[in-house]
Amino acid sequence: MQILRLVFRFTLIAIFIGLLTWTCDKEVVEPGNNDTIPEYNDTIPEYNRSEILVIGDTSNTLFIDFDSLLINAEPGTTESYEIDIDKDGSNDIKLTAHYTVAPSGGWSSSEIECLDSTINLSVHETYDTSFNHFHIDTFYWDWVQINLVHIWSCRRIDTSDTIRGISNVVELSLHETGDTISIENMWFSDKFKLWRSNNEDYAVISETLDTVKVQFVGNIIDCDNFPLRPVYLGLKQQKNGETRLGWMKIRNHRGYEITVYETAIQK
Repeated sequence: MQILRLVFRFTLIAIFIGLLTWTCDKEVVEPGNNDTIPEYNDTIPEYNRSEILVIGDTSNTLFIDFDSLLINAEPGTTESYEIDIDKDGSNDIKLTAHYTVAPSGGWSSSEIECLDSTINLSVHETYDTSFNHFHIDTFYWDWVQINLVHIWSCRRIDTSDTIRGISNVVELSLHETGDTISIENMWFSDKFKLWRSNNEDYAVISETLDTVKVQFVGNIIDCDNFPLRPVYLGLKQQKNGETRLGWMKIRNHRGYEITVYETAIQK
């Protein structure tokens, strides 16, 4: 009887342990073709910079308002200003105004320059024809003055002018608000003239008691000058393997004054 009680007692313990083990077991499921194991992704989505930019749009750009900064060259001086387009501590663009004075008169010019090869300006190609012009003027005073006039010109003055040359040139592209620029545009990193005033010089080459002969040499070079109103220039910067588009708004007041309004470049 004692033995039966022991057997019964051990049997109950075995059954209890078996039930406990069965309830604690976990089912291991191998992922099949239709099963996925979720993963935590802490990667920050990459910002996809647009390859097209609307002129005048400041969205997602590093924008600088210059509050109509004036670069003004007084007679006989040169003034310049450098701009850090992307605010990285290194200047990218230089604007310069010249006002030259000489005994025969004065003339002015202005230019924009890319300070390194990472910055480019939007340009286009065109053909430029130059002409040679010559005529003689005679004036009768108490003496006779004969003027020999030689002019190199970017446009034809008279039907008798001869062609001096035809060249393929690269010019800055001028943009308005709402225009679009693309990385596929033509770009160039260089120095470009914004304005060149016409100029002339003269010298007396012979003189007698009643006759003076004077030689005039002139240059008409204003054909491609900037308009006297605000315009936009397209910018492209290639640095550290990245390409950014941008624009700048400026105005050229003759050759000796330039106003800078705004610049912007993609972040």
